[in-house]
Amino acid sequence: MNTFTDAQLELADSVGKIRQRRAKQNSYGRGHGESGYQLSRHVIGARAELAFALVRDLKWPNDENEFGTGFGDFDGVQVRGTTHNTGKLIIFESEMRQMLFVLVVVNDNRYRIAGSIQGEDGWNLGFVPSSFLRAGSPAQRWVDQKHLSNDFF
Repeated sequence: MNTFTDAQLELADSVGKIRQRRAKQNSYGRGHGESGYQLSRHVIGARAELAFALVRDLKWPNDENEFGTGFGDFDGVQVRGTTHNTGKLIIFESEMRQMLFVLVVVNDNRYRIAGSIQGEDGWNLGFVPSSFLRAGSPAQRWVDQKHLSNDFF
């Protein structure tokens, strides 16, 4: 696992807080069957994106990132975060299936890239977690880490 610096954590957490406020103001996230207002969800996502940028030596476009643009977090790459070492990659039907999806595991100040998969492949290999879905949740597939590739990294 890699380690964030204190400054990197502060930046990601700040971006997560801004995203939470924006989601709440605009009612984003309700289409996923949850309120979308949980701070932890936004902080985990921001930390995952920063981790991806660090590993790939990319500029993190946190100031340009908009919800629902359909282009991913990094020009066709959608980054997902989880705090669970065996966490699943979630792909929603409404997302672009030709996009590359990356799963990042973040725990406190540590992170690792679990792997990546093309959206359509992930959709076909994933399963429907019916016991976890709330009423109104959109169609989605959860992809086990065993299906993710590390070729991209």
